[in-house]
Amino acid sequence: MELNNLELNKEYKNKNEVCKLLGIEKAKGGRNIKYQDIEIARYIKLEKSTGHKLIVTEIYTEIKDKIDNRGKSEGSRNNNSIYTENSSTLLLEHLNKLRKQKNSIILYATTKQLAHGIGLINNNYATATYDKEKFRNFMFNKNRFANYMARKDVFDVLYSIVKPVIVNALEKLQKDKYIKYTQGYLIYFKHITGNKSIDVRKSNTEENRIIKNIQVKVLKELGIEDAKSLRNNNKLQDKYYKKVEELVKEKIEMQYFVTGFEITMLIERIKDDTNIKEIKKILNDIIFERATIKIRKKINISKDLMKGFSKIKLNRWDKERTDCTYLFESEEILRSLVKLDYQDISNLIKETPLRKYKKHIVEKGIDFSELSQAEIKNIYDSAQDQATKDGISWYIDDNANLPF
Repeated sequence: MELNNLELNKEYKNKNEVCKLLGIEKAKGGRNIKYQDIEIARYIKLEKSTGHKLIVTEIYTEIKDKIDNRGKSEGSRNNNSIYTENSSTLLLEHLNKLRKQKNSIILYATTKQLAHGIGLINNNYATATYDKEKFRNFMFNKNRFANYMARKDVFDVLYSIVKPVIVNALEKLQKDKYIKYTQGYLIYFKHITGNKSIDVRKSNTEENRIIKNIQVKVLKELGIEDAKSLRNNNKLQDKYYKKVEELVKEKIEMQYFVTGFEITMLIERIKDDTNIKEIKKILNDIIFERATIKIRKKINISKDLMKGFSKIKLNRWDKERTDCTYLFESEEILRSLVKLDYQDISNLIKETPLRKYKKHIVEKGIDFSELSQAEIKNIYDSAQDQATKDGISWYIDDNANLPF
């Protein structure tokens, strides 16, 4: 289920549209439709609007357990309340601090900024996600980490956990009338008067239309069916975002734009005896635990696929997930991006030099530029030393979508 494509409280024209955004085909036939509705309800809460229209009223942080004819299993439990209660308490505290710092009741922030502010992630996360290539190089230089899927899965898993936590916390604060918020594009621009060099505002309706039209246009020019196809192709992703920003700048006066939140503070939080530090640690531990569980599930899925097949027939990502390095590397990467007591390596990541692929691959005289995907795969599969495999993985990271 591609939950990242959905927006809370947005009205969708029918179930077909919702299924398409979730990355699934709409079921046909009464029983199949019923089972699909039950499965979708494990991930999100849908409410009927007028006609066939549907509204997503909640995106669950944790997938709900399956229900059979006998009801829920004894061990099933909805952990959303733990996330929402703790995260909303921390978020309100954080927003009030921002309100005082900025001397404004209107605040602008991205998911990452809010997640860092309430301790879901540490300071390393923002730097690592901004420049994944430098982070990859840093982790290789420091720990000899070279498992591509370990890194990719950690980023994907964290995003799938962190964003719903933030959105649900905002929803609770809005319901309790502490704030009101909207999600959209944040435009960063030069401040003409005053001491600020860069200011931020939320995009207007016309600017939303311009940005969305340009995004559709660039996807078409690059031959991409939809934005989901960009996720596994780093080079194409960079090309897409650079082109979109370049064209948007021609239409809108700005430095850059991001997706984020405009938050209006309605009332100031009354101080109480809540132990913010303790809550932050509890929530941070839960995030780490949930992410670790999801990583281990990926290993089990890949291991199930291996039954009855030789490793060489598996996709590259399944091979890497069943490799002995995967769990160790993914858990250490997870610690480096989440745990609040982990060393701040953000400056070390920024200072790490970029390089296309490891030196010994160049020294071996392997030139990938003239090779087909099948030929690169054959070199990888027949490599006798781990160093060569690591070097090829390094190259593949820069040229994603190779069928390994």
